[in-house]
Amino acid sequence: HRVDRRQRQMCIRDRYMTDLCFEENAESRCGAVIEDALGISSDSPEALQTLASFKISQSKNDEALLALNKSYNAWQDQDLDRKPSYDFRVTTAKLFIELGNPQNAAKILDALLDEDDQIPRVWYLLAFAYSFFEKESAEECLISCKEVIEKEGAEPELIEQVESLLAQVTSELDAKMSSTTTGSMDVESP
Repeated sequence: HRVDRRQRQMCIRDRYMTDLCFEENAESRCGAVIEDALGISSDSPEALQTLASFKISQSKNDEALLALNKSYNAWQDQDLDRKPSYDFRVTTAKLFIELGNPQNAAKILDALLDEDDQIPRVWYLLAFAYSFFEKESAEECLISCKEVIEKEGAEPELIEQVESLLAQVTSELDAKMSSTTTGSMDVESP
């Protein structure tokens, strides 16, 4: 019964954050619904992630990151059959990227690819997360993403995003290699 009530609260919250967002007092109503859901289950990953999204919409990113970390900590070490849905975990990774924590996003996305490595969007998101701190891994993920796209297909927008990020990462890696090569040549020159 508590889970059903919490799920109903999350549906109501979704309505306030989308269809009813311009209604008078929508933000306070949404906040109240989330608090009610957390009152039902204070460690609910879904309610905590919803709180994180809500805080992002209020530009309260520090509070959002706290809620998202609490959500992630509630399920990260669970067995696969006890973890939230695949889509929920993809959303968690996206939120971590948005909040400036691409390392946690990469952990989540790597694990998702262990479950199913034929989803181009997840390869792209992993590459995007890695692009902030591990360019070589980002490039490898983008190459894998392109291979999956060739087999599985993808929407044109994703193909453009992959090509754009691959060009950016390749350019940054080339610049890094060029400066390393130039630096070593300068040292060797009399």
